[in-house]
Amino acid sequence: MICAEVLEHVPAPAASILELARVLAPGGRLLLSVPVVGWSRWIEARLTGRVRFLDEEEHLREYSAVPLPRCETLAALRNRIEGAGLVITLERGVYAFPHRGERMWHALLARGPLHAPAVALDRALGASAARRWGRWVVMIAEKPAWTSARSPGVAAGRS
Repeated sequence: MICAEVLEHVPAPAASILELARVLAPGGRLLLSVPVVGWSRWIEARLTGRVRFLDEEEHLREYSAVPLPRCETLAALRNRIEGAGLVITLERGVYAFPHRGERMWHALLARGPLHAPAVALDRALGASAARRWGRWVVMIAEKPAWTSARSPGVAAGRS
């Protein structure tokens, strides 16, 4: 199941995560992505006292590695996913370069000898402890398979 770039738009993300976990088949996987206030916007927020969202009109919240106004922390998101009974098997940051001046990065790095090292650096950052400072975080969570031979409905006296 895929839930990409959705939770920042819904009024009740906790309820949405619970519903995703409910409808996910045992042994099924959920791929989830959310926008993250990366390091460049974190610096801007520290200087201005306000977090600028990627989409100010439609985003109700974004996610951040540390507590920031109008943001939910990635730790809180992890807790909600795990609290819904899912096991996070992968968490990875995506696109660690600053998004202000994104066109400049593409112009400088799209061609020439700097492109491959820039891509390698971005992948390394996304896989490192710095992953939470990317532009997005991607998580894969799995719903554990039932441990008993009987389904939960049968175990509870329902058939």
